[in-house]
Amino acid sequence: MTGNDGGKTSTASLGVTVGALDHLALAPASATIPSGGSQAYTADGRDQYDNSLGDVTATTTFSIAPNGSCTGASCTASLSGAHTVTGTKSGKSGTASLQVGAGGLDHIVISPSSATISAGGSQAYTAQGFDASNNSLGDVTAATAFSIAPNGSCTGAVCTANTGGSHTVTGNDGGKTSTASLAVSFVRNPGFETDTSGWNTSGSGSGITLARVSGGHSGSWAAQLTNSGTTATTCLLNDSPDWARPTSAGTYSGSLWVRADTAGKPLKLRFREYSISSGALLGTTTAQVTLTTSWQQVTVSYTITAPGSTLDFNAYLSSADAPPGSCFYADDATVLLP
Repeated sequence: MTGNDGGKTSTASLGVTVGALDHLALAPASATIPSGGSQAYTADGRDQYDNSLGDVTATTTFSIAPNGSCTGASCTASLSGAHTVTGTKSGKSGTASLQVGAGGLDHIVISPSSATISAGGSQAYTAQGFDASNNSLGDVTAATAFSIAPNGSCTGAVCTANTGGSHTVTGNDGGKTSTASLAVSFVRNPGFETDTSGWNTSGSGSGITLARVSGGHSGSWAAQLTNSGTTATTCLLNDSPDWARPTSAGTYSGSLWVRADTAGKPLKLRFREYSISSGALLGTTTAQVTLTTSWQQVTVSYTITAPGSTLDFNAYLSSADAPPGSCFYADDATVLLP
């Protein structure tokens, strides 16, 4: 220290000692590691004026947040993103920032994981990549090759199947694969959007007509069955030819969305199994729903007794329940073999 009075000076020495521990300084102050990697730290003790008290790493406890773990002065984390490493000694602490990046591609997930289409229809897929710690690597659809089995084809990420039944779609990105289930309905004209092909009124009484009308359950159109006669008679919507022909072993599930202009009539949805060679009836099952003026779904299931047969699918009102006028509306038919 120097004193000065009118140019006359004098000096004295003053020794300044470091103060008590006030906080820690961690090094490195910021770092980046891959997912699952680790970073070693050192801790330097500082007083309130940031004077160094020397290395205190050995007596410092390290922790990491929001996740991860520290062993001694080495910290690791698997979840990608920003992390904070904290060193604590005698109640005093210091922090450092640690950015955890995603690792290399470990697996992919394709979406949707399950879907249903009509025979001849298609389904679009996406693929997401993930590292070993399940950190997202983003969309990898463009780098993923898609395929479908037991039959069908994929163009880019869009897969098509012409045969009803259960299918599996596989995505492959550099040997990393993921699968999704695709249920293909045997019904090729489920919504009457273009015409009424594949459907008729066979089994109905006289005077029953089938027409395509606007206002479907989904899409723009639906089927309407009308009794144009003067007396009540059976009013039946029938698949023709049978969508499921020949059949495979298993349990088929059929569904149809239906409504009526007047509520209260009992509509039946039916499967009938016939021998292709002899035409003999091999079995039948029926489900029933009471029609309302709102769309509702009715479902029926049937287990095949003789694979290779043909499965007739129809919905109907019995003669007592179908007086002259509109019988019922139908839309969005499916016949599935899970």
